[in-house]
Amino acid sequence: LAALTRLAQEAGVEVLELAPGALRAEGSHDTLPVRIVARGGYQSSGAFLMRVRQELPDFAVVGFQLAGSPENPGAPADLRFDLEWHAAREARAGAGADTRP
Repeated sequence: LAALTRLAQEAGVEVLELAPGALRAEGSHDTLPVRIVARGGYQSSGAFLMRVRQELPDFAVVGFQLAGSPENPGAPADLRFDLEWHAAREARAGAGADTRP
């Protein structure tokens, strides 16, 4: 989760809330939903999602919302990113270690 925060900051996205959901077992892997509430612009949002795809390929984007103000188009927008982390069980099994990013 620290890696997500770092990538967001580097892209110019201000993280207001980062909330992991309940871990789900799905076939040969586990899925951890992660919701990020943030502020930023359209370009910084795109830069963040591109960096997630490049540097954290085991994350999937399952939702994205952007709400701006037409009265103040230069102001940062309200953002919401819904991601899922897909982790192989054997990657998490070693010595009970928590390997969440």
